[in-house]
Amino acid sequence: MKAIKTAAFFLIIGVRCFAQDFWMQLEVPEDTGVYCVKGNSTGETFLGARGLHKSIDHGLNWLPTGFTELTGTIDINLANGDIYVGNHLGVFYSTDNVETWHATTFYDNANIIFFSTNNNVFVGNWGRIYKSTDLGQTWEQVLELDNTPAKLIFTLRGSKNNR
Repeated sequence: MKAIKTAAFFLIIGVRCFAQDFWMQLEVPEDTGVYCVKGNSTGETFLGARGLHKSIDHGLNWLPTGFTELTGTIDINLANGDIYVGNHLGVFYSTDNVETWHATTFYDNANIIFFSTNNNVFVGNWGRIYKSTDLGQTWEQVLELDNTPAKLIFTLRGSKNNR
């Protein structure tokens, strides 16, 4: 009985001590839905919406960048600071902190972009994963999954034989 009381005490104290009441709602650019947010090592924050927006004051104010297409995913190459964005048109990048934009040779829907620590770029696309070893100039499909949601969930959780 003493163990139950002690556990209840720590649970109540823990909930109060670790409650996340430090969140604050930010104003985003008018008439836009937010699809993704990413920060870089210099304290800038990027917001993917109808276009890419940039904040230099931790999201209090947003400035439009030169990328005006819908932005569904963002990643930043930590090796050099290049910014990659993806959407239904493909993958685009900026090497000069969002001043100018270039298209990669990936012209399909890019649902997610990820940079590995060895400078490879990965793009997820409806059950397929592509890899570029030259910063987006060429792509190789490295994985294809069955696109059936029920099978994908089952695969992620494992089967009886995999437990």
